[in-house]
Amino acid sequence: MVGMLIMASLACQVDLGGPHPPSGAAPPTSSNPETSQEAWASALSAATSQGEFTLSLDEGQLTDLVAGQFRSQANPPLRDPRVFLRNGKIQVYGIVQRSYFRANALAGMSPKVDSDGQLSLEVTSVQIGPIPMPENVKKAISSAISEAFTGSLGSLATGIEIKTLTVADGKLTLVGKLR
Repeated sequence: MVGMLIMASLACQVDLGGPHPPSGAAPPTSSNPETSQEAWASALSAATSQGEFTLSLDEGQLTDLVAGQFRSQANPPLRDPRVFLRNGKIQVYGIVQRSYFRANALAGMSPKVDSDGQLSLEVTSVQIGPIPMPENVKKAISSAISEAFTGSLGSLATGIEIKTLTVADGKLTLVGKLR
């Protein structure tokens, strides 16, 4: 009997806990990244006639884009991602699962627009589970999140120059022009 209990406990997943998602409602997801691409196409269509465009994406649309990037990977570094847009910061919450271990993860990023009008993300914090993570693990997770995020937008942003970027109240707003 004791042996069966030990075997059963070894077969279970160990949940390490970790950070909680930012306060407020979780971003809705539609499982339809095309809505973000449609918003982008509409903004670029306006740019061809006016020279400038404004694109506003909400937390749900960005969550869909990032989740879509991770879904295409065989062993994604983050499961069930959720993007939160608050006070000039982008936060990505999700689950890291390796072998029998599962932990909550939260990465904080500051979006930047460089002098060439290109978007980049500065990862300001990464917390995975309750235990301090080695720097190489933090770098791997933040690199994967940054790539998923900028890769999603980057594929849509070819040929544009971003003039301003605002993150507030659950929305990311880009103002730019065609090159």
